[in-house]
Amino acid sequence: MRVKFLFILTICSTLIFFQADVKTIAAKNQEITKATIGKGKPQKISIKYDVNDPEGRCGDPQYDNCMSVATIEYPDETIKLYMGKQMDSRHKLLSGSCRSHALTCAINGIKGTTISTLDLQNYLYDSPPSYNGVLKANNFEQTLKHYGVTGELYLENINIDDGVKRMNEALENGQLVMIFVSGHRCSNLASTHHALLVLGTDSSGKAICMDSVGYCRSNTKTPTELVKDCMSPANIGKNYFRMLIFSWDNGTSGDSEKESPDEKDKKPGSTEDKYDDYDIPINSDDDFTCDTIFKKSDGSDTELKKILNFAFTIMQILAPLMAIVLSIIDFIKNIPSADSQKTKKLSSKTVQRIGVAVIIVFLPYVLELLFSIFGLYDIHNCNIGM
Repeated sequence: MRVKFLFILTICSTLIFFQADVKTIAAKNQEITKATIGKGKPQKISIKYDVNDPEGRCGDPQYDNCMSVATIEYPDETIKLYMGKQMDSRHKLLSGSCRSHALTCAINGIKGTTISTLDLQNYLYDSPPSYNGVLKANNFEQTLKHYGVTGELYLENINIDDGVKRMNEALENGQLVMIFVSGHRCSNLASTHHALLVLGTDSSGKAICMDSVGYCRSNTKTPTELVKDCMSPANIGKNYFRMLIFSWDNGTSGDSEKESPDEKDKKPGSTEDKYDDYDIPINSDDDFTCDTIFKKSDGSDTELKKILNFAFTIMQILAPLMAIVLSIIDFIKNIPSADSQKTKKLSSKTVQRIGVAVIIVFLPYVLELLFSIFGLYDIHNCNIGM
């Protein structure tokens, strides 16, 4: 009898302990594990930019620096996070690698490893079925399992209010949160859609984050605003992701890990692309975005964007100027004849010219408004002319 009692007590105690750390919620018939293990609210977060990492977490240290390196002082431990740059100097990374950069940064921080984004990219080529090296919704969970990281992954299945609650709970608990934000909703944080790794908040309540382009350097949004105002919509999340909350339980060993953790930790990040001859279709979702076409690896504008901005600015100046000049010339020509019928036609023509000029001047803003109204989140004018 006493043995039965002790057995039942042990089972109950185990269940209570498990429920304290892991909860599940139902969302669209899916079970989402709530990762709740944190390190306690960060006491201090400092970030340095353009830092060289000799261990290769940000690519080949001979050619590339990290976009940023964050030092987080938790109550009992200090952790460093290394975020790579969107595009490496030798063009071994695929376009649109922001999600891979952010995930690699978190994995290294949680596991104490030194893998590079190129390592993750190569894994996404190797893993069946082939994903062409791109991190997307259909291989996210598999990738987390492979690297032994526990995460609470939300694709399209998240309520905004719940997202706000979970974001704030996680940061208060000292957890890392990865979020996909829309450039249409928050143009200062993305051009199209972009992955941020949120670390905590500053003294004013603004979110402290890292990303592979450098948008986070001037972030003014709170964690609540990132979710409510900036998070990419469900139709984007279905194909990529919307939010990922990491747990500091170190997960489990990767499913293909052969080395001991100590040996793996000392191994520098890969700098070689095993698939130099990859052939991705030209219409790939990640090949051509505002970031890849109009942003350099340091986050500054490319020459192409500068030229287009200059050309559009000239058009915005010339359009109203020409409308006014041409209308004045027409009226001057009509003065000798003083034909009232002709004057009416000229007036109508002038109104049309001015209307066209106004449309040209405000075209970027009109397009942004239309894209937003009709939910066309994948279309963007990349802030040209704005």
